[in-house]
Amino acid sequence: MVHLNRDVLKLSDILIALIKHDSKDWRIILSCITAFKYLLLSCENNSDTILLKLYPQIYKCLSNQTEDVIMASCQLLNTFLKSVVVLFKSNIIDLIHSLTNLIVNADELTSTVSSVVELLSRVLSFTDSSVDYCKINDIFMLNPNFEIQKFYLKLLQLCQHSSLDVRTSTIMSLAYIVKYININVLFKESPEVPKLYAYVLFYITLTQPDQSIRDHCQNAFSSFLETLTFDNLDLITRWWCSTHIKLLSHPSRTPILITHEFANFHNVFSEENNCVGGYQIGATSNSFENTEIDCRISASLLLSKLIEKQITKFSSYVDSVLDISQFLQSTDYFIKYSVLLTILEVIIKHGLCSINETTLELIRSQLFKELSYENMNTENNVRDEIFSFINLLESFKVV
Repeated sequence: MVHLNRDVLKLSDILIALIKHDSKDWRIILSCITAFKYLLLSCENNSDTILLKLYPQIYKCLSNQTEDVIMASCQLLNTFLKSVVVLFKSNIIDLIHSLTNLIVNADELTSTVSSVVELLSRVLSFTDSSVDYCKINDIFMLNPNFEIQKFYLKLLQLCQHSSLDVRTSTIMSLAYIVKYININVLFKESPEVPKLYAYVLFYITLTQPDQSIRDHCQNAFSSFLETLTFDNLDLITRWWCSTHIKLLSHPSRTPILITHEFANFHNVFSEENNCVGGYQIGATSNSFENTEIDCRISASLLLSKLIEKQITKFSSYVDSVLDISQFLQSTDYFIKYSVLLTILEVIIKHGLCSINETTLELIRSQLFKELSYENMNTENNVRDEIFSFINLLESFKVV
């Protein structure tokens, strides 16, 4: 155990002086950062005094030209982040700004960028009501020097990183960003960005093999929908459905179609190297580990979330927002019964008043159509689901 005496403080002053005066020699800086990590760990709860002197120098190291120095600085800040957030609350906005710029300006997605994203995710998770949300909004929305589409494209690629930790950190960063930005204002400032954000979430949900990642993504998508006004929800829904819903009936081609649709939508696709904005994002089917059925289940779950939010948030407008009939009349049972079960859950949780008569009549006619002679080849388990659904509606005296 190292006690916080004069010798320790003197040692820390010497290390800080070395970082200052030998700023061009990355090897010395890296050695000093490593020494500080062990020194701070040894000091336990008495590390704040050292951090007060050290943080300004470590912050400067984030702009160092050497990746090893940037990565070591991120790791050091990550280790002592709770203390950093408390001691330097007024500087957190600058830290977030620096981290986002590092992501945007990175030429390649190295382990250094992964460390930056992990730190960004944790910084956003630690910020509370005492942090000026408006300034965070400015970083993601109003800063003219911040290339927001490039930022999201980088995050999209990181969501396919080989490391589960990196993928999780990236998803969490996306989820936290929704918490801080005013999506409805962003629609006015830059209408394509919310679409890009929704697309990123949708894309990850269909292409990630990890259930935990898909769950994070679906929750982030729900948070995204919760923030929207009716007009913007209507806009994003119509765009989302017209752009993607047809992909669900082609499960074997879904990943490749989505990659190309994403590229075409932003008009940055290069036929020569199958990349978006110069970044590889899964040009071959081998990039996607999950099976076709996983794709369809994930897409249906996401669709269900979308429908549930609209039914419960804007019940009187649900038919104008989303034409549920296009899903109920689908030949794809994953789609059809995801929608039916979603409506079933809504009825159970919120009662029939949450669904208007037009929608209920549509459900009723579609259910009986499925049980008709022409559809006798319907799988037994599906028919059982239909009977259960009709029995529930009968209990509410709808059928």
